[in-house]
Amino acid sequence: VGHVRSRRTTDIGIAAPVGGQIIASGGASRAYNAIKRAGTTVFSEDHGAPGFSSDPSKSRPYNRLINLKTVASKAKATPIAGPYFTWTPADAAKKKSEPAPTDSATPPPAPKTSTGPTVRFSPGTYTDWALTGDKWKRTNTHATAGGDFAADTMIVMFCKIVDAGYTDVAKNPVPETVIRGSGRAMIFNGNTVTEATWTKADTQSTISFAGADGQPITIDPGHVFLELAPHGNATVPPR
Repeated sequence: VGHVRSRRTTDIGIAAPVGGQIIASGGASRAYNAIKRAGTTVFSEDHGAPGFSSDPSKSRPYNRLINLKTVASKAKATPIAGPYFTWTPADAAKKKSEPAPTDSATPPPAPKTSTGPTVRFSPGTYTDWALTGDKWKRTNTHATAGGDFAADTMIVMFCKIVDAGYTDVAKNPVPETVIRGSGRAMIFNGNTVTEATWTKADTQSTISFAGADGQPITIDPGHVFLELAPHGNATVPPR
């Protein structure tokens, strides 16, 4: 699978809730050490991890591939404390798909819909999404035709961005996306867009969502893609 990119200190909060192990093509030593101190295993190409290869049709940094079977043969099993999200129970998902009663004097407002949002991180950096059937797929990626990740649910979490405290090889400051605390979220499932608030108490905590009324929002079981967009700068025109 690929392409594999470099590690960041942000990865700690992504992997920790389920005891995840990180695969990276490289990255700053300071980030590597911080991840190790957090108790997370890192398989890093620049530290001699096996299973890496090059995609001859692409150039760096978009050509790094990893053979997951090779990594699995070297990795140690780690306990998973619990699910990453609060998933929708099977019976609740069935009820949700049934038509709502129509005898109310004031029908609920129609949900927002979208079939092609753009998640814009900065003036020059963005991700285009398209709803293909019932799957969400990115349309401006480096994946081979038909090889991109197909998500049942795509979630945009607006997060605070801070200086990670070190620089990259070009001496540019490296940002860290802070995924703890709370913030705005947009949940794309089918063609429905749900406005929500995300909450993650600390690095080890899983992510939960709530609606404007404060009631919990569960995530339907399936493949989920998270976009961690900068709070205050990112926009998501729903289209």
